[in-house]
Amino acid sequence: MPNNNYNKPPLDSQEHIDFLKKRNLLFSEDDEIRRAPHYLKHIGYQRLKIYFHDFATNSSETFVFKDNISFSDIINLYNFDRQLRLIIMDAIERIEISIKSVISNKTCLAYNDSFWYLSCINYKNVKFYKTFMEIVADKLNDKFPDEVIKYYNDKYSNDYPPFWKLKEILTFGEISQLYKNLHNNIKRQISDEYNLKPIILESWLHSMAHLRNLCAHHSKIWNRSDFSIKPKKPRKMYNMEKYFKDNKKLFCIISILAYFMNLICSNSDWKKRIIEHIKKDSYNFTTKNGFPENWDTYELWKT
Repeated sequence: MPNNNYNKPPLDSQEHIDFLKKRNLLFSEDDEIRRAPHYLKHIGYQRLKIYFHDFATNSSETFVFKDNISFSDIINLYNFDRQLRLIIMDAIERIEISIKSVISNKTCLAYNDSFWYLSCINYKNVKFYKTFMEIVADKLNDKFPDEVIKYYNDKYSNDYPPFWKLKEILTFGEISQLYKNLHNNIKRQISDEYNLKPIILESWLHSMAHLRNLCAHHSKIWNRSDFSIKPKKPRKMYNMEKYFKDNKKLFCIISILAYFMNLICSNSDWKKRIIEHIKKDSYNFTTKNGFPENWDTYELWKT
């Protein structure tokens, strides 16, 4: 536990610019007069600071920028990461909708009951069931319910909606945890739709939900040191080892997105857009993100 208190004073835009100049960051005349004050006002020093260390000589608080690094380099990397998050979210949206649909179809048909989720016997973990029902209750009692629930409540008198309606208001994280706590025979029926073992689908859902949250909250994705939720490597799937050489890095997790996109919407141009975007990296950070040489020729990434 650090024993020093934070006591740095707040700085205005010009003071931040002067500080960064002392750290060897270059500013054009237009940067200093117009662009830097604008970005510092609307993005903020702290958010841009996340990208400073990619161009620094070291990672300490007293870092110095490498020679010939400019403020434009910081903004270019910031925008590169921002666009990457948007492309990733396009895939995650499609995958999340698919997962919800498959879980709904398999569970409702297996139990022959659209309200199966109300019974604790349909869960492996009673503690999770209680927590999940509290989450459901909070969502249903929301002062401003989702349109799906509002329409249902206006038409029907049931206290709870059928699962195929409930799934529409569950988050990716909640649906991931729900899958984890279903009985194994049901989990297997669901994972079979994606040609995966239940334990692998469970792990990949968790990783994708984590990635989704990072993107949704504008966290840094490109050059992220590690992704804390590491997806499991499928041991008996042909030729998958090369995607999991470092499962803490971006290449591994977006290769999982590519796997699902190949199954869900193979005609999408999503892989092409990812490949084109990554190739725009002019700072040679691909290796840092776990991308091997010629990664775009790997089977999952063929367009």
